[in-house]
Amino acid sequence: MIPFGATQDYEGMTEYILGAVRTLEKANCDFIALACCTEHMVFDRVARETAIPLCLVWFKYL
Repeated sequence: MIPFGATQDYEGMTEYILGAVRTLEKANCDFIALACCTEHMVFDRVARETAIPLCLVWFKYL
C-alpha cells in the first residue's frame, strides 16, 4: 500500500484491493477486515464495489 499512498495513486490502490476482494467473494466469505494505515483513503470506493460487509481496522501510531 505504501507505494500507492506515496504517489497518491488511489485508483491503483482501489484496483489492487478489489483484486483481493474478488477472490474473497469467490470464497463466499462473510466479511472482510482491512487492516492497514493507508486503505482508509479508498475504503468507500472499495465498499461500493462489493456486497460483502467491510471492516476497517485503522491503527494510529503514537
